[in-house]
Amino acid sequence: TGFKRAGAQLLTTNTFGASLPKLIEYGIQDRHSEIIISSVKIAKEVANGDAYVLGAIGPLGKVLEPLGPTSVVEAENLFAVNVEVLERAGVDGYTLVGFHDFKELEAAVNAVRRHSKKPVFTHIGIQDNQKTNFGNTLQEYVALAHKLDVDVIGLAGEVGPSGMLTALQTLRPLTKKPIALLPNAGFPRYVNDQYIYLCNPDYIGKYAKRYVQAGANIVGGHSGMS
Repeated sequence: TGFKRAGAQLLTTNTFGASLPKLIEYGIQDRHSEIIISSVKIAKEVANGDAYVLGAIGPLGKVLEPLGPTSVVEAENLFAVNVEVLERAGVDGYTLVGFHDFKELEAAVNAVRRHSKKPVFTHIGIQDNQKTNFGNTLQEYVALAHKLDVDVIGLAGEVGPSGMLTALQTLRPLTKKPIALLPNAGFPRYVNDQYIYLCNPDYIGKYAKRYVQAGANIVGGHSGMS
């Protein structure tokens, strides 16, 4: 509700980690549909018709071929299970968040396309070198996003506000599609036996204004923003 009160027009379901492989780790895979449906219900109640609800889907936590044992087809089918439930629950669109492996991202987009005609937002994670953990560049990301014809091209973590602005300045000339930025609240520091984010709202707010001025269409937050 805090995000809604602050003026958010796009709310996401709390389903980033609700894939079957991750739920199996905790022995709660039998509650898969229940978890997703409940999350959508809560988000829609908060939205109350004044905001859109996007079904959030994160990486599976598995390594895809050829580096790992999970095939692209298997990954797509696992994503499709989530999409089917999110679609039945009535989300307004889909936000794919925090992807580094482009094969996995493409599998997720294809899964959405199999079961829905609603908008698809994609967000990759980048490091300080402006690349994903797999070494993919922003130029390669835009090429993939255009190939898949996603509705919104986005970035979500792992850099803070400054690094995200640098990425936007590279990204904006490469595409005419809407761009979404979800920066981390800086980098966490280990203080008094816990990790905390030291960014304050004023600092993040100033960068949000810079994002819009530099051509971002959607501005939000990722880790450390809750």
